Amino acid sequence: QVLIDAVRLTAPQLRARRDEKGVINWLALGSQGQAPADSAPKPAPWRVEVAQVTVEQGRAEWHDESVGARLVLAEIGLQASAVALPLTEPVAFGGRMTLAAASDQGRAPSGVLAFKGQSTASQGQVGVRLESVPLALGAAYLSAQFKPPVQGRATAQLGLAWNGASTAVKIARLALDELALQDKAAPARLRQLLLEDTELRLPAQQLRIGQLTLSQPVVDVQR
Repeated sequence: QVLIDAVRLTAPQLRARRDEKGVINWLALGSQGQAPADSAPKPAPWRVEVAQVTVEQGRAEWHDESVGARLVLAEIGLQASAVALPLTEPVAFGGRMTLAAASDQGRAPSGVLAFKGQSTASQGQVGVRLESVPLALGAAYLSAQFKPPVQGRATAQLGLAWNGASTAVKIARLALDELALQDKAAPARLRQLLLEDTELRLPAQQLRIGQLTLSQPVVDVQR
Protein backbone atom coordinates (compact mmCIF):
# COMPACT_ATOMS: atom_id res chain seq x y z
CA GLN A 1 0.00 0.00 0.00
CA VAL A 2 1.23 3.48 -0.95
CA LEU A 3 -0.15 6.55 0.87
CA ILE A 4 0.38 10.05 -0.55
CA ASP A 5 -0.90 13.18 1.14
CA ALA A 6 -0.95 15.48 -1.89
CA VAL A 7 0.03 15.67 -5.57
CA ARG A 8 0.21 19.07 -7.25
CA LEU A 9 0.82 19.77 -10.96
CA THR A 10 1.58 23.37 -11.95
CA ALA A 11 1.23 24.52 -15.58
CA PRO A 12 1.27 21.05 -17.21
CA GLN A 13 0.82 20.90 -20.99
CA LEU A 14 -0.66 18.06 -23.01
CA ARG A 15 -0.93 17.62 -26.77
CA ALA A 16 -3.21 14.87 -28.03
CA ARG A 17 -3.84 13.96 -31.65
CA ARG A 18 -6.11 11.59 -33.53
CA ASP A 19 -4.85 10.69 -37.00
CA GLU A 20 -6.91 10.15 -40.14
CA LYS A 21 -7.30 6.45 -39.24
CA GLY A 22 -8.84 7.34 -35.87
CA VAL A 23 -5.81 6.35 -33.75
CA ILE A 24 -5.17 8.59 -30.72
CA ASN A 25 -1.45 9.05 -30.08
CA TRP A 26 -1.55 8.57 -26.30
CA LEU A 27 -3.74 5.46 -26.46
CA ALA A 28 -1.51 3.93 -29.14
CA LEU A 29 1.41 3.93 -26.69
CA GLY A 30 -0.33 1.40 -24.49
CA SER A 31 -0.74 -1.10 -27.33
CA GLN A 32 2.94 -1.17 -28.29
CA GLY A 33 5.23 -3.91 -27.06
CA GLN A 34 2.61 -5.82 -25.09
CA ALA A 35 3.95 -9.03 -23.58
CA PRO A 36 2.26 -12.34 -24.41
CA ALA A 37 -0.38 -13.59 -22.01
CA ASP A 38 1.03 -15.32 -18.93
CA SER A 39 -1.07 -18.02 -17.27
CA ALA A 40 0.91 -17.86 -14.03
CA PRO A 41 -0.95 -16.45 -10.99
CA LYS A 42 -0.51 -12.73 -10.59
CA PRO A 43 0.12 -11.08 -7.23
CA ALA A 44 -2.49 -8.72 -5.84
CA PRO A 45 -2.06 -5.19 -7.21
CA TRP A 46 -0.58 -2.50 -5.05
CA ARG A 47 -3.14 -0.14 -3.55
CA VAL A 48 -2.33 3.54 -3.98
CA GLU A 49 -4.19 6.23 -2.04
CA VAL A 50 -3.81 9.96 -2.66
CA ALA A 51 -5.59 12.32 -0.28
CA GLN A 52 -5.55 15.35 -2.61
CA VAL A 53 -4.72 15.90 -6.30
CA THR A 54 -4.52 19.42 -7.74
CA VAL A 55 -3.81 20.74 -11.25
CA GLU A 56 -3.25 24.48 -11.73
CA GLN A 57 -2.98 26.55 -14.93
CA GLY A 58 -2.90 23.53 -17.22
CA ARG A 59 -3.23 23.60 -20.98
CA ALA A 60 -4.24 20.91 -23.47
CA GLU A 61 -4.43 20.88 -27.26
CA TRP A 62 -6.55 18.45 -29.26
CA HIS A 63 -5.94 17.96 -32.99
CA ASP A 64 -8.34 15.60 -34.74
CA GLU A 65 -7.05 15.02 -38.24
CA SER A 66 -9.96 12.71 -39.04
CA VAL A 67 -12.42 15.64 -39.09
CA GLY A 68 -10.09 18.66 -39.11
CA ALA A 69 -10.83 19.85 -35.55
CA ARG A 70 -8.33 21.83 -33.45
CA LEU A 71 -9.30 22.71 -29.88
CA VAL A 72 -7.49 24.36 -26.98
CA LEU A 73 -8.31 23.86 -23.30
CA ALA A 74 -6.60 26.55 -21.23
CA GLU A 75 -6.48 27.78 -17.63
CA ILE A 76 -7.22 24.22 -16.55
CA GLY A 77 -7.83 23.79 -12.84
CA LEU A 78 -8.66 20.35 -11.47
CA GLN A 79 -9.13 18.95 -7.98
CA ALA A 80 -9.73 15.41 -6.72
CA SER A 81 -9.79 13.98 -3.23
CA ALA A 82 -9.74 10.51 -1.69
CA VAL A 83 -8.27 8.94 -4.83
CA ALA A 84 -7.67 5.22 -4.34
CA LEU A 85 -6.41 2.82 -7.01
CA PRO A 86 -7.77 0.31 -7.88
CA LEU A 87 -10.87 2.54 -8.06
CA THR A 88 -13.37 0.93 -5.69
CA GLU A 89 -14.48 3.88 -3.52
CA PRO A 90 -16.09 7.13 -4.79
CA VAL A 91 -13.67 9.86 -5.83
CA ALA A 92 -14.77 13.48 -5.46
CA PHE A 93 -13.57 15.74 -8.28
CA GLY A 94 -14.12 19.14 -9.82
CA GLY A 95 -12.61 21.49 -12.35
CA ARG A 96 -12.82 24.60 -14.50
CA MET A 97 -11.26 25.53 -17.85
CA THR A 98 -11.71 27.69 -20.92
CA LEU A 99 -12.53 26.20 -24.33
CA ALA A 100 -11.57 27.69 -27.69
CA ALA A 101 -10.74 26.68 -31.23
CA ALA A 102 -7.04 26.68 -32.04
CA SER A 103 -6.33 29.64 -34.28
CA ASP A 104 -3.34 30.99 -36.16
CA GLN A 105 -5.09 34.38 -36.44
CA GLY A 106 -4.78 35.45 -32.82
CA ARG A 107 -7.02 34.77 -29.84
CA ALA A 108 -10.23 32.91 -30.75
CA PRO A 109 -13.57 33.37 -28.90
CA SER A 110 -13.69 31.13 -25.85
CA GLY A 111 -16.18 29.77 -23.35
CA VAL A 112 -16.00 28.22 -19.88
CA LEU A 113 -16.59 24.65 -18.75
CA ALA A 114 -16.93 23.88 -15.04
CA PHE A 115 -17.90 20.63 -13.34
CA LYS A 116 -18.12 18.92 -9.95
CA GLY A 117 -19.06 15.38 -9.01
CA GLN A 118 -18.03 11.98 -7.73
CA SER A 119 -17.46 8.63 -9.39
CA THR A 120 -16.35 5.04 -9.01
CA ALA A 121 -15.22 2.78 -11.85
CA SER A 122 -18.83 1.92 -12.78
CA GLN A 123 -21.12 4.69 -11.56
CA GLY A 124 -21.12 8.35 -10.70
CA GLN A 125 -22.70 11.75 -11.09
CA VAL A 126 -21.47 15.18 -12.12
CA GLY A 127 -22.90 18.66 -12.39
CA VAL A 128 -21.79 20.67 -15.43
CA ARG A 129 -21.91 24.40 -16.17
CA LEU A 130 -21.23 25.98 -19.57
CA GLU A 131 -20.70 29.70 -20.03
CA SER A 132 -20.89 31.22 -23.54
CA VAL A 133 -19.27 28.24 -25.29
CA PRO A 134 -19.09 28.86 -29.08
CA LEU A 135 -21.05 26.26 -31.05
CA ALA A 136 -18.31 26.50 -33.67
CA LEU A 137 -16.13 24.33 -31.40
CA GLY A 138 -18.18 21.29 -32.42
CA ALA A 139 -18.72 22.27 -36.05
CA ALA A 140 -16.27 19.70 -37.41
CA TYR A 141 -18.08 16.87 -35.59
CA LEU A 142 -21.62 18.07 -36.31
CA SER A 143 -21.12 18.81 -40.00
CA ALA A 144 -22.02 15.24 -40.98
CA GLN A 145 -25.40 15.49 -39.19
CA PHE A 146 -26.22 19.20 -39.47
CA LYS A 147 -25.97 21.07 -42.74
CA PRO A 148 -25.66 23.99 -43.25
CA PRO A 149 -23.46 24.99 -40.26
CA VAL A 150 -24.90 26.76 -37.21
CA GLN A 151 -23.29 29.59 -35.25
CA GLY A 152 -24.09 30.75 -31.73
CA ARG A 153 -23.10 30.35 -28.08
CA ALA A 154 -24.25 27.86 -25.43
CA THR A 155 -24.83 28.49 -21.72
CA ALA A 156 -26.11 25.60 -19.62
CA GLN A 157 -26.63 24.01 -16.24
CA LEU A 158 -27.03 20.25 -16.38
CA GLY A 159 -26.32 17.03 -14.54
CA LEU A 160 -25.14 13.60 -15.65
CA ALA A 161 -25.54 10.33 -13.78
CA TRP A 162 -24.43 6.89 -14.92
CA ASN A 163 -24.58 3.34 -13.61
CA GLY A 164 -22.96 0.80 -15.90
CA ALA A 165 -24.42 1.27 -19.39
CA SER A 166 -27.36 3.41 -18.18
CA THR A 167 -26.95 7.19 -18.40
CA ALA A 168 -29.31 10.02 -17.48
CA VAL A 169 -28.83 13.65 -18.50
CA LYS A 170 -30.93 16.26 -16.71
CA ILE A 171 -30.88 19.74 -18.22
CA ALA A 172 -32.04 22.42 -15.80
CA ARG A 173 -31.40 25.16 -18.35
CA LEU A 174 -29.78 25.26 -21.78
CA ALA A 175 -29.68 28.55 -23.69
CA LEU A 176 -28.39 28.80 -27.26
CA ASP A 177 -27.91 32.51 -27.94
CA GLU A 178 -27.61 34.39 -31.24
CA LEU A 179 -28.22 31.30 -33.35
CA ALA A 180 -27.59 31.70 -37.07
CA LEU A 181 -28.16 29.13 -39.78
CA GLN A 182 -25.43 29.68 -42.38
CA ASP A 183 -27.46 28.83 -45.48
CA LYS A 184 -26.99 31.15 -48.45
CA ALA A 185 -30.29 30.11 -50.01
CA ALA A 186 -32.44 30.26 -46.84
CA PRO A 187 -30.61 31.87 -43.89
CA ALA A 188 -32.31 31.92 -40.49
CA ARG A 189 -31.61 33.64 -37.20
CA LEU A 190 -32.82 33.16 -33.63
CA ARG A 191 -32.02 35.40 -30.69
CA GLN A 192 -32.34 32.52 -28.25
CA LEU A 193 -33.40 28.88 -28.02
CA LEU A 194 -34.12 28.05 -24.38
CA LEU A 195 -34.57 24.48 -23.12
CA GLU A 196 -35.65 23.94 -19.50
CA ASP A 197 -36.48 21.01 -17.23
CA THR A 198 -35.45 18.38 -19.77
CA GLU A 199 -34.31 14.80 -19.24
CA LEU A 200 -32.61 12.31 -21.58
CA ARG A 201 -32.13 8.62 -20.72
CA LEU A 202 -29.78 6.27 -22.56
CA PRO A 203 -29.76 3.62 -23.90
CA ALA A 204 -33.56 3.70 -23.38
CA GLN A 205 -33.75 6.57 -25.93
CA GLN A 206 -36.23 8.52 -23.82
CA LEU A 207 -36.40 12.31 -24.06
CA ARG A 208 -38.75 14.44 -21.98
CA ILE A 209 -38.81 18.20 -22.66
CA GLY A 210 -40.24 20.40 -19.95
CA GLN A 211 -40.28 23.70 -21.83
CA LEU A 212 -38.89 24.93 -25.16
CA THR A 213 -38.87 28.66 -25.92
CA LEU A 214 -37.85 30.29 -29.22
CA SER A 215 -37.17 34.03 -29.03
CA GLN A 216 -37.27 36.35 -32.04
CA PRO A 217 -36.98 33.84 -34.90
CA VAL A 218 -36.22 35.37 -38.30
CA VAL A 219 -36.35 33.40 -41.56
CA ASP A 220 -35.50 34.86 -44.96
CA VAL A 221 -37.78 33.51 -47.67
CA GLN A 222 -36.80 34.06 -51.30
CA ARG A 223 -38.02 32.91 -54.67
